[in-house]
Amino acid sequence: MSRSWSGSASPTRPLGVPAVSWRLRRAVPLPGLLQTPQLAERGLRCGRPHAQDAEIEAMVKARLDRQTVLDRPKPPRCWFILDEAVLRRPVGGHEVMGAQLASLLKRGTQSHVTIQVLPFTAGDHPERGGSLTLFTIPGEPLVAYDEGSQSGVIIEDQEAVARRRENYDLLRAMALSPLDSEAMIRAVLKDWTPCRPPRT
Repeated sequence: MSRSWSGSASPTRPLGVPAVSWRLRRAVPLPGLLQTPQLAERGLRCGRPHAQDAEIEAMVKARLDRQTVLDRPKPPRCWFILDEAVLRRPVGGHEVMGAQLASLLKRGTQSHVTIQVLPFTAGDHPERGGSLTLFTIPGEPLVAYDEGSQSGVIIEDQEAVARRRENYDLLRAMALSPLDSEAMIRAVLKDWTPCRPPRT
């Protein structure tokens, strides 16, 4: 069984119940749960070039409000696999990207958040063209969510979910370790940090 979900962000309460564990794999863009306000605004404006400022501001606010789930007293366990492209694709310029990568490093220090980077050197993989989220819900089978640029589909058929879980586990094995991922993010952050001229 599957059901569609319209909108620019994945549901944070699949089946109407808060999930206790999220496993996310994203090629591009960066998952909304990890975006800074500046990156979120740039991304939304790019996808909706004719939208009014008030509409964009409301969407940014909604995205940031969803992020509060990560700071609750009992937050869900979240495992993010990010493509190296989200670290290197310029969105908003050096200042926006620098702040975004610094935010990733800070978020990665939280005990319930694990961030892994899938490097370009990993080569081809079964989820190269899409985004995938797996939700663990108390008392329910695992639920998958396939997301596109404008809408997504919640997948409850357990055979289809099992295939996506297998793909996710393979990607996790192909990705850099959390420590090596942190090192890559720090290295790329230096590329986004403007060089200051020496004092004279």
